Amino acid sequence: MTTPVIVCEFDLPGCAGGVRVEDHGEHHVGCATIEIVTPVPIAGATRFRTTNGGAYWSEATGHLVIHDASVILRYHPGAKQVEHYRGPYGWYISSVTEDESGYRLSLYDGSGRSKQMHLPFTGSFEPGAGDVTAGVFPSAYPR
Repeated sequence: MTTPVIVCEFDLPGCAGGVRVEDHGEHHVGCATIEIVTPVPIAGATRFRTTNGGAYWSEATGHLVIHDASVILRYHPGAKQVEHYRGPYGWYISSVTEDESGYRLSLYDGSGRSKQMHLPFTGSFEPGAGDVTAGVFPSAYPR
C-alpha cells in the first residue's frame, strides 16, 4: 500500500481543525481513490472514500461541498445539516465549480460524451446523505 498524497487542506469555518483531501492512487485506469477527512462527523463519518472525488469550502453558500462521480454532499457546519444531490442517470460528475447562481457540473458518460449542467444553490438538494453510507460514496472501490 502506498502513502497517500495530500491534494489539498483547508479550514472548516466554525470547527476546530481542517479538511484534508488525500489521493490514495489509481485502482482502475483513470480512476483514483480519493479520501476526504473532516474534523467533525458528517452523517456519522469523518473519512469519506470516493472515486475521483473532491471537496472545497463554498463561501457563497457556507457549505463544505464533497463530491464523487455520482453524488454531491454539502454540509452546513453551523446547522450541522447534511444534504445530497444525486447526479443525472447515466452521467458521471467529473468536477463541481460555482458561479453567482449555483453549481456548474462537468458531466461525462460511458461513451465519451460530455456536457455541462447548472444546478441552482436552492431547491436541488435533498435532506440527508442519500447513497453515501458510513462515509463511502457509491462510486468508491472497493465498496
